[in-house]
Amino acid sequence: MPGRDGRQAHAALADAWIKGDWSVLSGCLFNFDPAESRLFWLTTEYLPSFVELIPERYRTPGVWESELREAFGDLTLIPVPIPHDCLDGFYGAFWRRPAAFLDARVRSGISVFARLAADDVARGIERLGADLALSLIHI
Repeated sequence: MPGRDGRQAHAALADAWIKGDWSVLSGCLFNFDPAESRLFWLTTEYLPSFVELIPERYRTPGVWESELREAFGDLTLIPVPIPHDCLDGFYGAFWRRPAAFLDARVRSGISVFARLAADDVARGIERLGADLALSLIHI
């Protein structure tokens, strides 16, 4: 976004994304840095085997960005926070609505769950359900 500093561009992109103004987002690639996978509470507390799905090299900070730059040339990376009421169904979309992960229909639309061992998912979701029932999760 020419003529804007990083904060203004970040705010404009985040606002456009939240509002669904896809015309502003033309040429944008929304993705996730695999080196940050351990920052998500669902991964660290309930599904730690998710990290094993990520090739070792991508667990190192900076590698993903470097490969994006090699593939796309000069680009600007702007973190866009996931809104707490995000309607999309990707892995991090329900970060503030953890009970959604208890719903098999929700999980069926998230590729991470399909790639994890069924036993790992069952254990993690059972623990999540128990923690939610005891009000142990505070987001």
